[in-house]
Amino acid sequence: MISFNRIIDIRHLISLTTKGFIMQWTQQRDIIEDMSRKPTRSFDTVFVGDVFLCNGTLYQKRSSRTAHLFGMPNAFSWFSKKEQIQK
Repeated sequence: MISFNRIIDIRHLISLTTKGFIMQWTQQRDIIEDMSRKPTRSFDTVFVGDVFLCNGTLYQKRSSRTAHLFGMPNAFSWFSKKEQIQK
């Protein structure tokens, strides 16, 4: 049985491949490990366009309240201004 996280990883890889850019899984894992060591901060302190980590997932901020999954601009989420993230 494939876990939900694995399905997201596969969709993420397909999305990156269709854009002609492939980020190797190890590179993404290294970015997540590096960001997870950093102290948390609130969502409103991050600039639009910055990449950050929230609950083990990489996001890219697109407005004052939204961010999309890194590499998947159509899959976005709403965030509280006080949401704690790692950058």
